[in-house]
Amino acid sequence: IGFRTGAEYTPATGWRTIWEPRRDGSVTMTPSEPGTVTVTAGASGGVGYLAKLYDVAGPGIALSPGATGTFEADGCEYSADLTAGLDLNLNARLDIPAFDYTLAEYTATQSLLSATIAETSGVFPIAACTDAGPMDPDAGTPTGTDAGTPTGTDAGTPTGTDGGAPADGGSSATCGAASGCQACNEIDGCGYCESTGECMNDSQAGSCPGGTSAWKDGLAECRDCSSYGDCTSCLGDAFCGWCGGGGGCMTAEVGGAGPDTCSGGWVYTSTSLCM
Repeated sequence: IGFRTGAEYTPATGWRTIWEPRRDGSVTMTPSEPGTVTVTAGASGGVGYLAKLYDVAGPGIALSPGATGTFEADGCEYSADLTAGLDLNLNARLDIPAFDYTLAEYTATQSLLSATIAETSGVFPIAACTDAGPMDPDAGTPTGTDAGTPTGTDAGTPTGTDGGAPADGGSSATCGAASGCQACNEIDGCGYCESTGECMNDSQAGSCPGGTSAWKDGLAECRDCSSYGDCTSCLGDAFCGWCGGGGGCMTAEVGGAGPDTCSGGWVYTSTSLCM
C-alpha cells in the first residue's frame, strides 16, 4: 500500500500539489478532495470499506522549501546558478476503524523537487577585464534572479529560507526572529531549543541545554502528545505513541520508534496492543 505526493512550480500557477495514486492488490488510493486521500479496501463478497489517511493536510505532512546557490570565478569570467528544492516530511497512518486495524504506516522525508531556476555567466565589469572598453550589455545578465545572488523568493519560489544563507543552515538572525517550535522548523537550517525557548541555527544544537531530548529539529518533533490521557486516543494521532512504562502518550521518533525517555512498553502500530 502506498502513495506518492509531490509538487511542481510553474510561473503561471506557482507551487501546486501533485498526487500520483498507485494501486496495490485490492487496495485503491485516490485523492477525493484537496488534502484528503480516500482508500477503498476490497473484502470478500465484494464488500468494501472506506478509510481515511490521517493528517494528510494537517500536521502529518509538511513541505519544506529551500534554495542554494553556487558561484565560480576564473580570472575575469564568472558563472553562478540558483537551485530551488522542496522536501516532503510525512508521518501518517492508514486505519480501518471497522476492524480497529492499521493497514499501513508511512513515515518519510524525501526530496520532491530540485531544479536550477536561474543561471548567469559573464565577465566582471572592471577595466582590467574589459580592456577599458564598453561592457557587452548582455554579459552577466541573469535570467530570473538578481545578479547571481540567491534570494529564495524569485517568481514564486518558496519562502521560508534565508536568502543567500549557506546551504547548511539559516543565519542566526533569521532563526532568532522565529517564535515557537513550528515557526522555527519551517525555516530551513533552524532548530528549536525547548529548554530555552529559542530558535537557533542547526550548528548551535550542541549549545542547547538538555541535549538531544531538548533539541527539536523537525516539524514532527514539535508535536505535543501529552494531552492524550489513554492509549487508544494517543494512537489516533500519527505523531504519537503510548509508553507503557509510565510515560503516557509521547511524541514518536521518525519511523515510529519510541523516544529515549520511554523506559519500555512502547506501543505505536495498533490500538489492539494497548493494555
